[in-house]
Amino acid sequence: MAVNVAAVVVLVLFYLAILAVGLLAAYKVKSKTFKGEQIGELETSLVAGRDLKTSVGIFTMIATTVGGGFINGTAEEVARAGLVWTLAPLGIFIGLNLGGAVYAKKMRSARYLTMLDPFQVHHGNLVTFLIYSASLVGDLLWTASILNALGLFMCCVLFS
Repeated sequence: MAVNVAAVVVLVLFYLAILAVGLLAAYKVKSKTFKGEQIGELETSLVAGRDLKTSVGIFTMIATTVGGGFINGTAEEVARAGLVWTLAPLGIFIGLNLGGAVYAKKMRSARYLTMLDPFQVHHGNLVTFLIYSASLVGDLLWTASILNALGLFMCCVLFS
């Protein structure tokens, strides 16, 4: 099993480009205001100073949702059951659109930083902890699926 040198070079260049874009973006961050109030460093980091363009927000949500596990799982389901029975992409699309249309403006005006902030305000710490715990388990499993997809990608591309 020989290593594909060209693939390694392209992969390293790709990750260096991602690092360069991240460092450039961090360097260019300026102090901002939202509705006349100074925005803190935490708010600037977590919600981009509440100054994210719609197109950037859409692509950010797509990138957050569509990972290697999503792509591999969708391809497997299409091959197994056919395109008609692959409902996850449609459900995620509808969910993201409904969430954006119904909740985005309310959450922005209330200056929430996470999706859990409204639950903490209305239901307290215990309910928020329970929701967070379920989300944490889901995120750990999602991370495992992404790492599995990355391993499959590395095996196919680097050692082909």
